[in-house]
Amino acid sequence: MKNFALSQLVTAFPLLLLAGCQQPSSALIQPTLLSHPTASASWQSGDASTLVSVSEQQGMRLRNRNGDSQLSGEFDQLSVKDFGQQWVAATLDERANSITIASFSAETPLTQQLQWRLDKLQPDSLCLFRDAQNHTLSLFVQDGASHAQQWLLAQDQQWLKTPLLMRDINQPQKVAACAVDDNHGWLYSLEEGIGIWRTPARLETTAERTPIAQLQPWGTLSAEPKSLTTDEQGNLFAVDEAGKQLMYWSVTALQQASRQQKTPHITLRMPASDTETLSASISQPGQSRIIINRDDGSAVSVALASATSPVEAVLPMVSADAETPPADRTGDVMDDPAIWVNRVNPQQSRILGTHKKDGLYVYDLDANQVARFGDGKLNNVDVRDGFIFNGERIGLAAASKREDDSLMFYGIHANGDVFRIGKQPSDLAPIYGLCMGNIDGKFYVFANDKTGRIDQYLVTEQQGQIRAERVRRLNVASQPEGCAVDDQRGRLFVGEEDVAVWAADAHQDASSKLTKVADVGSTLVADIEGMEITSGEQPLLVVSSQGNDSYAVFDGIPPYAYRGSFRIGLNAKTGIDGASETDGLDVVSTPVGSQYPHGLLVVQDGRNRLPDAPQNFKYVDWNTVLKTLDLSSK
Repeated sequence: MKNFALSQLVTAFPLLLLAGCQQPSSALIQPTLLSHPTASASWQSGDASTLVSVSEQQGMRLRNRNGDSQLSGEFDQLSVKDFGQQWVAATLDERANSITIASFSAETPLTQQLQWRLDKLQPDSLCLFRDAQNHTLSLFVQDGASHAQQWLLAQDQQWLKTPLLMRDINQPQKVAACAVDDNHGWLYSLEEGIGIWRTPARLETTAERTPIAQLQPWGTLSAEPKSLTTDEQGNLFAVDEAGKQLMYWSVTALQQASRQQKTPHITLRMPASDTETLSASISQPGQSRIIINRDDGSAVSVALASATSPVEAVLPMVSADAETPPADRTGDVMDDPAIWVNRVNPQQSRILGTHKKDGLYVYDLDANQVARFGDGKLNNVDVRDGFIFNGERIGLAAASKREDDSLMFYGIHANGDVFRIGKQPSDLAPIYGLCMGNIDGKFYVFANDKTGRIDQYLVTEQQGQIRAERVRRLNVASQPEGCAVDDQRGRLFVGEEDVAVWAADAHQDASSKLTKVADVGSTLVADIEGMEITSGEQPLLVVSSQGNDSYAVFDGIPPYAYRGSFRIGLNAKTGIDGASETDGLDVVSTPVGSQYPHGLLVVQDGRNRLPDAPQNFKYVDWNTVLKTLDLSSK
């Protein structure tokens, strides 16, 4: 095997490394010995101006352009991330079972920001996560016995007064190390005797594990990794305990990783020396600086050509102002909200929400549950005001009931009290999505089923009884669910979940022709779920893009221009998590009580976090969304 000098290595393999090809033992490299205090872990900036290290004997030490600084402690773990104009270091004192977070820069000394004791976890490894999507800094800690936690440290560049436990995570047994790709939101964990796994790092994601590299005979690794690290681009590095192999997975290869195929990597050979930990930074575009700490306390540096990757587009973020209590059980149970604005007493406005196993729940503007109707498997709900029932002007709500494919109806008195009216049969099987419209003074329910049928029902009162008569049928080619009606213009919007959003004339005697509003793609990621249109001369259509946990906004009139997308993220100050995997939503752009003078958006939260709990609904000030998307004139 030909030996390469370090400078030769940087230029000899760029194409090979960028391609992420697998080439075990491709070269023998000679690491550079660092002038370094005895340490169990260390990190060096890409320009080599700043070096931070930790040890049980000397605590945390920093060397930068202005000299040395130190924090006391018996430390033996280290994770460092860029944090605005500074870096942040996290370390563990195993004896005290405490975490210390410190900030520093190339010119400023170590400054302790947070320190706390872990009561229910004895961690063996830790790694920081700077999430650009949510503007947060958090820390993963793992105990090596199937348990892990994620702690929130800062949001919007502001430190929390005390760390906030975001979630508990189940991990494999004997997890020995971790690293996070900030750009793409991936947590990598090393399981002893097995290999490397990847799970989503962001709070509002499903924790699905993907194997990245397994030991032989399950995979291609001939030596067991001892430590992991990532650089700022998302490239992954590992070193074996004997210090003979430095393993590299390019970010381009990792982006294509799946359970169906092995993720290619490169192995570089080094002179043997027992290793302890590993860290990485970018020294210049396309080049990574790797620091390897040895068991004897010394450290070596290696420079490698590495892949670059575009930073993921960051969608604007808003946060929820309130949330309803969690459902009474876990699983996919809460589905669709509907907002009823009380024109007589705005403070007694109501939010209706379907529970797919139990019935209809009713909430006030403070998100307190005020009523429950145990009417079975209700899927979608919608409401319109001004229906005359028994001589009284009421709010009329309709819901799709899946046990018997019927339409359930509820009334709302002027004082906000909700009452059950009854049900009417439908011609759908199985009934699924539903929305309502008030077109030219006539009340309609549009209901659909999984075959693509969309039925329009005229709703009337006859001698104190509700009647729903089918007056028209429309069709899409595959499964729809979410729909919305623009009452003012008489337009129906329907989401065909894996295909597109469609529009049609909502008048009962109109053509059934559908016009495409938007295709599934990068803006709308399947499934297309809940949707609603605002009122006014310049209406906006809001659609749940469930596949990427976002909400897309379009003009509500042709040509239905796309106006932007946003996500709902956590609010550290209130302790309310974001929303994700949203099924149903509703939005009102007129005042809703004193709490929401510019309108209200309510969404179903499919993954209720902070802490983990059954599903619920989130309330968001609509004006916040408009300002975030620069749509305030709307």
